[in-house]
Amino acid sequence: MRSRRHNLATLAAAFVLALGLMTGGAAADAFSEKQHNQIQAIIKQYILSNPEVIADSMEQWQKRLQAERGQQQRQSLSALDGQVYQNPMTPMSGAANGAHDLVIVEFFDYQCGYCKKVFPTVMKLLKTDKKIRVAWKEFPILGPASRLAAQAAMAAKKQGKYFEYHVEVMGLTGRLNKSRIMDAARKIGLDIDRLTADMNDPAITAYIDETLALGQSLGISGTPAFIIGEHVVPGAIDEQQMRNLIKVARNKKK
Repeated sequence: MRSRRHNLATLAAAFVLALGLMTGGAAADAFSEKQHNQIQAIIKQYILSNPEVIADSMEQWQKRLQAERGQQQRQSLSALDGQVYQNPMTPMSGAANGAHDLVIVEFFDYQCGYCKKVFPTVMKLLKTDKKIRVAWKEFPILGPASRLAAQAAMAAKKQGKYFEYHVEVMGLTGRLNKSRIMDAARKIGLDIDRLTADMNDPAITAYIDETLALGQSLGISGTPAFIIGEHVVPGAIDEQQMRNLIKVARNKKK
């Protein structure tokens, strides 16, 4: 490890010197064109002889980017706390309001295969952890059918059957269309005429648009994505990862 750090330090010093030369720094006048070329050749040869320093540099760069991204997301979460957790239109499941100690937020799309893959994990957490609430954020990014399914979900909420609809549509496989969405709604006993009318409610349209904008503000570009405590977590994480993040979030509150 010491030799790798030494390699990086040596290469960094060479690059600093080269950068000063090539950008007209104070030291540039001290070297001729021939010497400039020699320095460049030394750097090139060093990289060819020690290619691992490139991998080390990339690894450190990626870690720095991840840290910066995490900091930006935490700042965005703090600024958008009301939209994330307190929007009265956001459907909630789990512990009753006031009986919970943590809200997990999931951004999802009804046509997302990874959302369907992680859904049993979320359901298991709801059943086994009685102090968790889940906020379902409609994030229809996979085409018109996804948007239609999200509108139907929010319209089902008006009939008090959001969760039943959510479970039913999450259980469907393959691509969605209007017929399949309405069949799912009928299956759980929704009033289809009322549902159809409510799907065109401007408030529902505005809410879905606001949620899409919220996700973008938080750096969310795909589904599923979870907010657990201070962390915005992309992808279908497994149960243990989710429980670890829940533990961290709860410890932060103590």
